[in-house]
Amino acid sequence: MAGRQTFRILIVGKSGSGKSTLARQIIRRMEGRYRHLVIVNRKREFAELAEGRYTVREDGDPTPALRQHRRVIFQVTGYDPRPFLDNLGQAIMGLRDVLLVVDEAHHFFPRGQTPKGLFEVLTGGREYGHSAIFITQMLQGATGGIEPGVRRQASHLITFRVTEPREVQAVADMFPELGEGVRALARPEEGLPPEYGIKDLDRDVAGVVKRAQQGRVFVRLG
Repeated sequence: MAGRQTFRILIVGKSGSGKSTLARQIIRRMEGRYRHLVIVNRKREFAELAEGRYTVREDGDPTPALRQHRRVIFQVTGYDPRPFLDNLGQAIMGLRDVLLVVDEAHHFFPRGQTPKGLFEVLTGGREYGHSAIFITQMLQGATGGIEPGVRRQASHLITFRVTEPREVQAVADMFPELGEGVRALARPEEGLPPEYGIKDLDRDVAGVVKRAQQGRVFVRLG
């Protein structure tokens, strides 16, 4: 598995936007391309994808759990979980081909408080075959957002509809081909799927998945 192409996907959208559903689809489609699945969340969402389920507050050693299970979720509930996240990052760097999934990522990578161990997975994990999916409700909201250094590590941005001005600007900075158009993306309603923008930040390729009579179509931008 080592040497395969890795990715770092940042998924943005408000509650009910469809971002978690899409993340599940990506994780399932990636089956066979990773040896270990490690999920970090404040809630139990995505627990059905894991074999081992653990609750952590602010510190602890994740190594026994990672040795025992190939698919693990850590529900992290502490006020300042950076000690545990540092330990987790170090443990992941001792493995190969990990898919790291961080839900509610703005809680774990707030501006100026990035856990160094987990950040190392983003900056140095590619040579070990590590990939990551970060899911968040906010990039740069009035009450918080994700550390800019984490955003810069993303290889792909997927954004559902956002309307708060700071969020729109943050999306536009990374995805100028979509820009203000992020406000007009359709949310899921009456059984219809949501629309969302996708940008490959490494190759500078962008587009929108839009509703159509035949289901959904990809419309390239730029």
